[in-house]
Amino acid sequence: MNIKKPPIHRIVAHGMTVLVIEDHSLPIIDFALLVRKGAGHDPVGKAGLLHIYLDMLLRGSAGLSHNEFAMRVERIGSDLDTAIGLEAAGFRGACLRQHADETMSLLQQAMSSPSMDQNSFQQLCQEYCENLRTERDEDDAVADLWMTDSLYEGHPFARGTGGLYKDIANLSLDDVIACGTDFLSCPDVVFAIAGDVTAERALAWSKDLSCIFSSGHENNRTVISNVVMHEGSHVCVIDRPGRNQAQLRLGFLHDACMGDAGLAFWLGCVAFAGTFSSPFCAEIRDKRGWSYTANGGTRRWSRFPVPLVLRSAPKVSDLRDCTLLELELLKDFCTEGPRAEHIEAARSYVLGRYPFELVNGADLLHPMIDLELLGRPIEELFDLPQRFACLDVENVSATVRDYARSDAFVLTIVAPRSEVSPWIDDLGARIAYHRHDEGLDRN
Repeated sequence: MNIKKPPIHRIVAHGMTVLVIEDHSLPIIDFALLVRKGAGHDPVGKAGLLHIYLDMLLRGSAGLSHNEFAMRVERIGSDLDTAIGLEAAGFRGACLRQHADETMSLLQQAMSSPSMDQNSFQQLCQEYCENLRTERDEDDAVADLWMTDSLYEGHPFARGTGGLYKDIANLSLDDVIACGTDFLSCPDVVFAIAGDVTAERALAWSKDLSCIFSSGHENNRTVISNVVMHEGSHVCVIDRPGRNQAQLRLGFLHDACMGDAGLAFWLGCVAFAGTFSSPFCAEIRDKRGWSYTANGGTRRWSRFPVPLVLRSAPKVSDLRDCTLLELELLKDFCTEGPRAEHIEAARSYVLGRYPFELVNGADLLHPMIDLELLGRPIEELFDLPQRFACLDVENVSATVRDYARSDAFVLTIVAPRSEVSPWIDDLGARIAYHRHDEGLDRN
């Protein structure tokens, strides 16, 4: 498979790494300015602090109110928003080529001279807390939140990027200002830009943006603690009285996240649960009709252990049978590995879909950033089809058997407790029950 590679530049200049993808097919530019310091670096007791700091930067600056700043961005048809991850955070945006200078100027203005108004801060905290309350009312979101909490139990990743209710309620504006000072003194900055742009123009913008960041802070690198992959299995039941439909999540952490082993494991997961016709989906959805939602997946790349998570939403009356079948399917996947015909079907699907991931510069931008943050060469984006094509079927199956952990599964169920408790003890796992309105605000 030959994929046309656009002009790509990686330049270290002005104290940051500048990544440029030239794509002059449309007069559009997509960009991201990221610091290698994310929500996973929030101090204990202050989850959500970095996200709030970044949002505060867009709430008015240099004599402009929140609405006035937003109107300046909207008037030229540009997008400017926060980008928050567990390991890196900053801003992302898009603009027309003719408005790029003004858009970059607005970003620089927002970051260098924010108003940090007390009333805006209090309003923003209220919005965050209300969003967290609303999120807890959605069963699928609750299942995902508790699944993450259980998988990464005791680790900063368990908190996600949105913060915890009680932590946000106790933040002060001084906390946010101090967070900003620390954030802007981080030495690891990536400015990535794609579209109708040249490397020379990108470097000029990076020079202007570099003035925002403090210099001489090479030691300001906060390291996220290693993820511990806990032994034994854990069941988390969230009581949701009166529900006729349940939410079910099943999975485990694995450390097949890099190199050839990572690609082989990821392809094995696609073969098992990543397509409409994969065996997990076919058994749950097509053969038995228990849940239209029946899929699973894992990340292709990561510096830390990541989960394989299977998702379904059976009727409460089918919950026990669906759970037992999913556990059986997962055990077979972990001990036997995916079958050759399923691996070949997944390979064909991946190779057929991959060109859609690389249609234009905007599509390439975020995968390119991911590779940069992982310390991997950008060329890997274009080598992947060949590497997938060369993966040996037996190697894929063997890699799954080596890294999969069916004896350390995490099962999260959102359903009426009265419908779950009569049979859940038979699984022989550690069980924890929680109220449906209980916040995920443990530290």
